[in-house]
Amino acid sequence: MVANTVKTNKGRHFFLYMLSYILLLEWLLPLPYITDTGYISFFIGVTLFFSFLTFMQVKVWISLPLKLGLIFYGLHLMFLEGPFLTFHWFEILVSDFTHNVMMMSAGHWTGLTDMFRSLLFFILLAVMSYLLFFWTVYAKRILFFLLFTIIYISVIDTFTPYDASYSIVRIFMVGFLLLGLMTLYRTIERENVKTFSSILPVRLIASLCVVLLLASSFGYAAPKYEPQWADPIPYMKAAIGMETGQGTGVLRQRIGYGNYDGRLGGGFEDDDTPVFQVVTPQGQYWRGESKDFYTGKGWEVSTPEEQVEMYYPLFEHKVEVNEVEAAIAFEPYQNFEHIFYAGEPTDISAGSIIDISVFFDAHTGRGNTYYGDDPIHLESYHLSFLEPQFSVSRLREITGGDPEEIQDIYLQLPNSLPDRVGELAEDITKNYSNRYDQVKAIERYYRMSGFRYETKNVAVPEFDQDYVDQFLFETKLGYCDNYSTSMVVMLRTIGIPARWVKGFTQGERVQDLDDGNRQYQITNANAHSWVEVYFPGHGWVPFEPTQGFNNASNFVFETPELEEQWEREMENPTVEPEVEETLADVQEEEVAAGGINRDGLFFNYVFWFLIVCTLLMVVIFSFVFRKRILVQFLLYRYGKPSNERAFELAYHSLIWFLGYKGLVKKRSETLREFAERIDSFYSMNEMTEITLNYEKVSYGNTHPKEVWKQNRKLWENLIKKIGS
Repeated sequence: MVANTVKTNKGRHFFLYMLSYILLLEWLLPLPYITDTGYISFFIGVTLFFSFLTFMQVKVWISLPLKLGLIFYGLHLMFLEGPFLTFHWFEILVSDFTHNVMMMSAGHWTGLTDMFRSLLFFILLAVMSYLLFFWTVYAKRILFFLLFTIIYISVIDTFTPYDASYSIVRIFMVGFLLLGLMTLYRTIERENVKTFSSILPVRLIASLCVVLLLASSFGYAAPKYEPQWADPIPYMKAAIGMETGQGTGVLRQRIGYGNYDGRLGGGFEDDDTPVFQVVTPQGQYWRGESKDFYTGKGWEVSTPEEQVEMYYPLFEHKVEVNEVEAAIAFEPYQNFEHIFYAGEPTDISAGSIIDISVFFDAHTGRGNTYYGDDPIHLESYHLSFLEPQFSVSRLREITGGDPEEIQDIYLQLPNSLPDRVGELAEDITKNYSNRYDQVKAIERYYRMSGFRYETKNVAVPEFDQDYVDQFLFETKLGYCDNYSTSMVVMLRTIGIPARWVKGFTQGERVQDLDDGNRQYQITNANAHSWVEVYFPGHGWVPFEPTQGFNNASNFVFETPELEEQWEREMENPTVEPEVEETLADVQEEEVAAGGINRDGLFFNYVFWFLIVCTLLMVVIFSFVFRKRILVQFLLYRYGKPSNERAFELAYHSLIWFLGYKGLVKKRSETLREFAERIDSFYSMNEMTEITLNYEKVSYGNTHPKEVWKQNRKLWENLIKKIGS
């Protein structure tokens, strides 16, 4: 009989725990749509494994190594390459952990690495698996977790692209089922019901399903009034810093260099966090990589990954070059596994680290750094590069003749691009017969046609809108991403190969050194994007369409007349004063066309939102179960000592606890009268018994330690009964 009861309770607890696990999944499923979180299936599996270990009550010395091993494997799977659990593997892990601790101690919360945030997320999942087990199996109270789940999904559904229609239905069905079953089982335990029908839970489940079905059907079929007030969501978005202009509102993000550019648009917050310092003779644009495939919403890379070691050709034989040296040093909390460089790199060294290799992607120019076969982030490196000098006369002689492989990749345009974009490009360049003048005409167009540099109220295209078309014909407000992307697209419409490049501008000039070099500080605010155009015989030539920024190229004029003409053409009376650049990819939370938006910064907000929600739930849980917590405190505080005053202190704590529960001792009452009233209230006689023993200690010659030893169990039972 006992075995059957234990088996029944185990099955009951498992069923309740699995229902609560389904609620927890509703917190995980939206993450791929609103953050840069990948491997969501792995996170779900890890959560299930944590829940299994918790439910089976596996000993800590067994469960802890299993959980840590799974967490380490997850980090290896998502972020690291090469053999698992090697010395170098642990070295990278410790280095990343140390870096993030330094970041947190310095207050740079937005600079935490993805691997460290994933580690914290794994820990959070382990904690949640235990909390759910406690709430469902021991406390049998799930209301507050259910309420926070509903609030969380409602916020996600309202302010992000995630469609939570079915999620809300699942939450209510599972939540009400959990509440009903927990109330039933809690009542059975409180009333100490020994026997009840085995199909009672089934009846309850069926009844709840019928009620939910009828309520849902009635709600769906009932007539609905039109909204009587204006939609409050736009005001709420504006209040929390979300822009709602032409196009979809978007959460403003902090500026910085990121990896995802599939969905551009939206405003940003300034961030002057230092990234690296450079010592070089003069300021340069620092290239990260280029991207070739325009989707209508942003940029992707369509080229196969082809790596070449140490040398990435940008210029061809007709370009005159000067060799320049530069020393780059990253800040301790920056973990880029690739370099930033100016011009065409010819030699890269990392001081005493002799096994460092740099492999450039043959198409994007991204210079990935390796220690042996493993990716590594360099703390500093020395760079030798070729600085080009482009002859304007020679560039003006070029009209076409692009290689086939260049045309195949860098003339791509989406079929959905509106025709008026190409028509505008043709109208701008119709008076020019050579490639250079056509490119300069489009570059100048933004300075002469009412465009304005804007970083706050920047629109995000609707689902059926093109990013470039919206900027050129509707808003005319934006920053470097808007200008550079639209220029590349317009050049491609008239048959000129071009690509989108991102990196950093020269930054702030800190000081001039005695050896003729200058020191520059590059921050997140210097993240930038620009344009590279292909010229046969010359290679890739940089151009700068964004208002308020200097040209990224060094153009040489053979005669003073040509230079004067160029200066007149480039006069720009509307340049923004001291504009610090914008994000090469301002990442936001929308679903990208044909894919999932990945927003590393928004992941920070979601992660800390989950942390705050968890802490808030713990606080609320502590408040709701404060009496039980107080019982455990009293048992621990006054039940352990066995000295001369132990019985006295324990008895007074019992009197205080009764007063806390509302049963205050009256001044006119003796202890015995008070004890009789308490026994009558609780239908017992234990209070009178312990009071009589207390009087023996207080007014007799009985040894207090012996009496306490005999009455400790009685006192504990009274505390538990009063606190139940």
